[in-house]
Amino acid sequence: MSQQQPGILAVWNDCDRMREAEYEDWYRNEHLPERVGVPGFRFGRRYEAVGGASPRFFTYYEVDTPDVLISSAYLERSNNPTLWTRKIMGEKIFRNASRTACRQVHRFGRLRGAYTLAARWSEAAAFANARTDLQTQAEKLIEAHLAVRAEIWQAVAEGTGTRSIEQGLRGADDQSIAGAFIVEATRDRDLAEIARLLTPAAGEGAAVGGYRFLCALNRDQLD
Repeated sequence: MSQQQPGILAVWNDCDRMREAEYEDWYRNEHLPERVGVPGFRFGRRYEAVGGASPRFFTYYEVDTPDVLISSAYLERSNNPTLWTRKIMGEKIFRNASRTACRQVHRFGRLRGAYTLAARWSEAAAFANARTDLQTQAEKLIEAHLAVRAEIWQAVAEGTGTRSIEQGLRGADDQSIAGAFIVEATRDRDLAEIARLLTPAAGEGAAVGGYRFLCALNRDQLD
């Protein structure tokens, strides 16, 4: 990993199942390209829950530094939502949101997997207690050929809970996390084994869920 730690915008949410096609059309064709188009954004990746994980959707964006998430360009975008975004947010098609600005403090492995185990902590003390063990676990999982990549994210105050017109359309404050451990695997059976090993170690303060990869967009793929 480079000396300068990148930023992460981590988002978990549900959607109105009766309007799922509308939600997907908006996310794929407007929201994802719009966000990745903000200066400083590197890519966005989307996932859907497997095995009953909640919330149903997990999306994250990697940015050059966490400061990108309080930049004038990003705030201009979130304070001037498109008509389509106003509809998706205002009509509660996008719902039950957790949104946190983070710093990627550790990364292990270089490949990307089709499945992800996401462990997240809402309490800073619980995350701090688990963090050292997470680094050891990440190295062991990659050495055992169960995981191909692992990242540890730590929340940063600036950019988390930022009030914006877009956030206000959701009608309630977004939830947030103190930190997360993200592990990528190539097969569902490996994901199941990773979950078996990590869930007890994560502790009672962690929410742990499995997700499958849906789609991604890199900055250099924009027209």
